[in-house]
Parts: sequence; C-alpha cells; structure tokens
Amino acid sequence: SRRRSPVDPGDQVTLCVRPEGFALGPDVERLGPGDTTLEATVETCEFLGDAYRVHCDWEGRTLLVKTNADRAPAGAVRLGFRTDDVHLLGE
Repeated sequence: SRRRSPVDPGDQVTLCVRPEGFALGPDVERLGPGDTTLEATVETCEFLGDAYRVHCDWEGRTLLVKTNADRAPAGAVRLGFRTDDVHLLGE
C-alpha cells in the first residue's frame, strides 16, 4: 500500500520558524538557493539587552523575529529562513 505524505498539494498547513531562525536584512544574503525570503514591515521592536524582538507584518500575519542587529530595524525589511528551520505543526 502507498503511504500518504504528511502534506498533499492543496492542503492548508501551519508552519513554524523560531524567532531566532529568521535572517534579517544583510543576513538574508547568507541563505542558500533553496531557502525562503520575503518582504515584511516592522510593526514594533523591543530591545532585550543583547538582541531585538521584532514584530513584523507579512501579508496580514505577524512574524516574530529575534535579531542581534546593531540597531532597531524599522519600516520595510527583508526576512529569510532556511528550509531546515521550518517545522510543520499538527494536521
């Protein structure tokens, strides 16, 4: 018998990337050809002492990014993540 793949074409899924799994700005250039990049807008930014917690809007969804950038990101930003850092949540 044929095993069903965890996800079939057309299925809706929820993906998770940990906040520190996102690359921001110039760090996106270090990602590989099979990885994902997208454009988002910074909504709020919190200084954590050694890093920033950045809340971004991407197509009506909030993405939480943790970065150790030298200064707080603002406005339109480029984000990316490695395919290996993606987790599929429940079915």
